[in-house]
Amino acid sequence: MIILGKFNEFAPNMGFPSINDYLMDKPYDSKEKIIDYMLNGSVHMVTASKPIDIFTGNVINYDLVFMDDGEYSWTSKLIYYVDKYNLKLPEDFINHIMNN
Repeated sequence: MIILGKFNEFAPNMGFPSINDYLMDKPYDSKEKIIDYMLNGSVHMVTASKPIDIFTGNVINYDLVFMDDGEYSWTSKLIYYVDKYNLKLPEDFINHIMNN
């Protein structure tokens, strides 16, 4: 399983890159399809905690959910950053979405 969303801001001191290096000026042309795909992943864990927006410090108003599609794994928090901040996802994952 390929785990997406490995950023220093989510897991400090693990040697991951900064999320700031992966923010795009413009959203994906297929943003709705990407988000829809990610929202419809198989849920394998739900927590009662609410994630915090690392840029504003505000509570993100939904539960932290861990999802996958059998090949890739991600959290609902990652979907939030793709939607709100145009977070760039790995090209292989984007191609995977477009081909499914």
